[in-house]
Amino acid sequence: MGDAYEQVMEQDRTGRVCGIGTGPTPKILWGSRSEQKLHQDNESLKQQIDVLEERMKKIESRGNNEDSLAGRMVRILNFSRQVVASGILMSDDNDNVVMGKKLGGK
Repeated sequence: MGDAYEQVMEQDRTGRVCGIGTGPTPKILWGSRSEQKLHQDNESLKQQIDVLEERMKKIESRGNNEDSLAGRMVRILNFSRQVVASGILMSDDNDNVVMGKKLGGK
């Protein structure tokens, strides 16, 4: 306080950018933190939308496959051809993970 810079530029005013005068505020020059956060959130959401769109396309293409049993009522038989389980098959995607393990082709 009281140095030569302050004598020429006058005392800093709250909410103003130092050395630029009385015009611009930090928000005008650099945007608000909330605007930056919104921009980051929007970018993140766009990426998530892209990932979900890819997954939907994959699911839809599988749904068009007539050989797929997904969504159909199925029965699991033992070697004696006795029913040991029955239900609706949710997915026949080998990439699915059940209890931490990939289903694979087995």
